Amino acid sequence: MKEQLIIKRSEWYRGHGGADSCLYIDGREVFCCLGLYGRDVCKIPKYNMAGIADSIEYNKSYTAYDDYKGIPNFPDWMKTGNNPNDYDILCKIIRVNDNPEISNADREAELTRLFALKDIEVTFVD
Repeated sequence: MKEQLIIKRSEWYRGHGGADSCLYIDGREVFCCLGLYGRDVCKIPKYNMAGIADSIEYNKSYTAYDDYKGIPNFPDWMKTGNNPNDYDILCKIIRVNDNPEISNADREAELTRLFALKDIEVTFVD
């Protein structure tokens, strides 16, 4: 069964380059596409993702300590970068989300294609 990810454009931070992009930008109430996946599909609290660059960094931050065992986390393919194919997909998702040189229509089409490689169906809404 495919997972469903609904990306609300008003909450989606994209196309600004990678310098200040992160899973959740506190104070602006915006998320990159991985942050929206983390919040809506994985049920990760937004404040746990604030200022964290990506799912691999999140995993390192929250699994290194026993105090954080049992908190929601990203799926295995997004957590370690150990599998070259999964890591390649994850990196492409990040690059497409942050790329300031592509149109939003192209960004949405490419993210839809990339997430589909992991059986995740993406819908973009206003």
